[in-house]
Amino acid sequence: MDVNAESSPLPPANRDGGIDQDWAGDDQDWWDWYVTLAENDDAPIALVAGPGLPDVDPADDEQLRVELAAPYRLDAAQREAFRRDAFIKLGACAFACGGPPTRQTARQPVAG
Repeated sequence: MDVNAESSPLPPANRDGGIDQDWAGDDQDWWDWYVTLAENDDAPIALVAGPGLPDVDPADDEQLRVELAAPYRLDAAQREAFRRDAFIKLGACAFACGGPPTRQTARQPVAG
């Protein structure tokens, strides 16, 4: 989709400015644009097998409890960004927050 086309869901003020600018539309405009990111007419139709899950033992409940109880350290700039924006990007949290065993446990079906 040509983001500069008249039919683009991007507000005109956002068509040429790149990502480092304020959003010119409302929330619905943003969602309409965001959904277009999933459009891919060139995507293959046939499903292919993915890489699968890592070959690790899942974390036990105690390991998971300990890892989730450990604080994730944020610096002053990250805390200020959260106050201002109501979110922050945590970077490599998958590894900083417990690593593969915890991720494996999170993928297990919930019993019950």
